Amino acid sequence: MATKIPGVTPKTDETKAEAPPPQQTICVYVPHGTVPDIRGFSPALVAWNQSLRFQRFSAVIACPSEHHPAGMQHIRGVPVFRYARRRLEERWHKIAGGGWTPLLSDLVTLCRNKTPDILHAHQLEFPVSLFRRRHKRCLPIVAHAHVPNQCFNERRGIADHYIAVSEHVRSIMISQGYPGERVSVVRNGVDTGLFQPLEGARKSEVRAGLGLPQRGSILAFFGRKQTEKGFDVFLGVARTLLFEDPHLVVLSIGPETAAMTDSDYQAHLALRKDLALTGRFYDWPPLPQAALGQVLGIVDVTLLPSKEEPQGMAMIESLAAGCVTISTSVGGIRESISDGVTGFLLDNPSDMGEALVRTRYALANVDRLVSLREEARKSACAFFDWAHSAHHLEAIYARILGSSLGSRGRQ
Repeated sequence: MATKIPGVTPKTDETKAEAPPPQQTICVYVPHGTVPDIRGFSPALVAWNQSLRFQRFSAVIACPSEHHPAGMQHIRGVPVFRYARRRLEERWHKIAGGGWTPLLSDLVTLCRNKTPDILHAHQLEFPVSLFRRRHKRCLPIVAHAHVPNQCFNERRGIADHYIAVSEHVRSIMISQGYPGERVSVVRNGVDTGLFQPLEGARKSEVRAGLGLPQRGSILAFFGRKQTEKGFDVFLGVARTLLFEDPHLVVLSIGPETAAMTDSDYQAHLALRKDLALTGRFYDWPPLPQAALGQVLGIVDVTLLPSKEEPQGMAMIESLAAGCVTISTSVGGIRESISDGVTGFLLDNPSDMGEALVRTRYALANVDRLVSLREEARKSACAFFDWAHSAHHLEAIYARILGSSLGSRGRQ
């Protein structure tokens, strides 16, 4: 069940614009995470938001059920097939080394029944050859790389096309052996209707509903509470600034299950408990997108000092909300934030001193950084809105289908 924070009323997404029924269908496969997303998992968020905004194609989504009921459901006009995970069978397949899971078997059945024109798998290591042997039909396959953690393997098979979430990821993929002519960049997006600055009475209303004091700037971290995401640096900065500013409010939002394996988890947990004693440190679990959008709408500064990011969805959500965004000059973040123009980039993600100086400056000058916050919002709307991402993806689909039709015509 989705976490509910008092005072946050989820905002409903805008209704999909009506258009003539598309003639071609994309089967969107999310092997990990469910749709709609319930835990802030990038592949599920990306698959869902792009599918909602397709204009030239229709989408059919296949994903695990997780906490949703298994079965088929139409959500905002999109068919979503959720499959119950059969863990004993999955374990057997893993031990046997076959690379085939029951969920993929269900995917084959779905593709035979729905006869999509393209299969879009949000998984770089998708077993292309195995799927084609089981499916027994020439179906173009797109593999989506959210994290470039798999080198190219001919035995796995080659997809018709690959999607990278940034130029950074694309360059890594090419160095890993993926054919550069088949790799395109389609950046992750943001719902600029859900993530936007709040002003005046609405801002006061949300603060009151959350039980936050009306006075004082708000500093926030959101994402996985792991050292990899810079949570250690954030906590160190928060400890110092809460002591310096008696009115500062600090928000920590996100899951911590993965963080429990970090060597410094217990130390971080103890520090969070100490900070909570100030009465101005709020430690929250992950929030649904609509609720998170409202919270970010009242935040002044976000500190997101990740050690590495393929692109960084949290960063562009912060930009869209008009926060002063402080992140790091690593990975794909450099393609999302222009230092000093739309946000601030730290040179060393592990340098707590640098993060402290930048954050202290940002909090002290929030009212003077109006133009930076406005530019951040403009950049998010111009380059990262989900509609832009979906349009780019549809153009790639059209090229794939055009070339595959031409190939069949020559055979």
